Amino acid sequence: MQQFVSETTLHSFLMTIKKALITALAAALPLFSATAQDTGITSPYSRYGLGLQGHSQTGFNSSMAGVGIGTARGNEVNPLNPASYARIDSLSFIFDIGASLQRSRYVSGKAHVGATTATLDYATIGWKAARHLGMSLGVMPFSRVGYSTASSKTISESYSHSDDVSATSTYNGSGGLHKVYLGAGWMPCRYISVGANAGFLWGEINHVSSITYSDASVASSTRAYYSKIRSYTVDAGLQAYIPLGKTDRLTLGANYSLGHDVNREALMTVGTDSSTVGNAYQLPHTIGAGLSWEHKGRMRIAADYELQKWGECRSPWLSIDAQGNETFAATTGNLRDSHRMAFGFEYRPMKKGTKWSEYVTYRCGFALTTPYANVVKSGTSTLDKGPTSYLATAGVNLPIMNVFGGRCSVNAALQYERIQPAFAGQIKENYFRLCIGVNFNEEWFTKWKVR
Repeated sequence: MQQFVSETTLHSFLMTIKKALITALAAALPLFSATAQDTGITSPYSRYGLGLQGHSQTGFNSSMAGVGIGTARGNEVNPLNPASYARIDSLSFIFDIGASLQRSRYVSGKAHVGATTATLDYATIGWKAARHLGMSLGVMPFSRVGYSTASSKTISESYSHSDDVSATSTYNGSGGLHKVYLGAGWMPCRYISVGANAGFLWGEINHVSSITYSDASVASSTRAYYSKIRSYTVDAGLQAYIPLGKTDRLTLGANYSLGHDVNREALMTVGTDSSTVGNAYQLPHTIGAGLSWEHKGRMRIAADYELQKWGECRSPWLSIDAQGNETFAATTGNLRDSHRMAFGFEYRPMKKGTKWSEYVTYRCGFALTTPYANVVKSGTSTLDKGPTSYLATAGVNLPIMNVFGGRCSVNAALQYERIQPAFAGQIKENYFRLCIGVNFNEEWFTKWKVR
């Protein structure tokens, strides 16, 4: 293919690419910075396990509830199934960058409190390395920890006077894990593709709990928990493309993530004393399956199911027996298997049209995720099932029209997520998010001539 453009137009094209590169680099840098920065969440449920998990959502599926195991298109980077990289357009070099603004509302009984946060969600790159080989490089959060809670109660009369003594318990947490990956997808034949991601996982997790008393004669106490994690991740994927007549296509997909020992220590300090647990964490084996049906290039319906085997994984936990003896150790039983089911729908009025509005794509989705962490049941010291997540999404893909064909676009999604506890007395959480993703999709590999 050859295209003839003026020198001015070519210069404008190169400047567009330069700006895209600078924007992608600037957006990705915060994820490589210190994990002490704001994680973008304020949830007390991030206290458990490795924190609140992220999901491999990018621009196209943030408005489809994160479906992607059975989806693949030439203009999309889909880390959820690396086999999809094989379908990347041979002329494209794709940058996909996303951020979100979130309004949170926490409800406990008649009390409620809100918070507003903003975070960078992901930065990915996709390109065609060879005729049947696509590749991707990206960075995104794996888990996030961020909370600050306090509660007070009267425990007894003071030793020094007749007034009651109140005890105030505070809990604070920060940090989280990030993941950078490099992946490839290969198409050995027309209807089958396979792929894999190799990733590096890193981050720090901090928890601090303390008890202070209104009577100064009663000593306060503080416990601090710290983990610095460095590990690897391996993901594999498979997709099959089944033509259904001349206008329809069915895509079947499966993915797998390797579970393994993280082999990192967890540290607990109480005053000047400290306890260390070796090989404190494990990552779960994860399996998933998905499918999508496309009709005339204008409509797509997709569904996913994913199982994470957290119930077999160790995590550090402080246990106290009836005599008050404390044991800090890595144990199983703190986590449980997690199930995720998601459904997404996409519609575009025209496959090809003459008006800008005919290129706008409309999307929606719904997902249900069961908890992977057990939480302390209200009024007890025992662990039980954590809250379930219900997610509803809707959004649009807005093309950015230019003289090179309008291949770039903006993905905008509205998400509502409800975190529903399993037992009365626990905190209910409601999240309203605005997710914005910018997809720079330029024809880098077209041959140009200047006249």
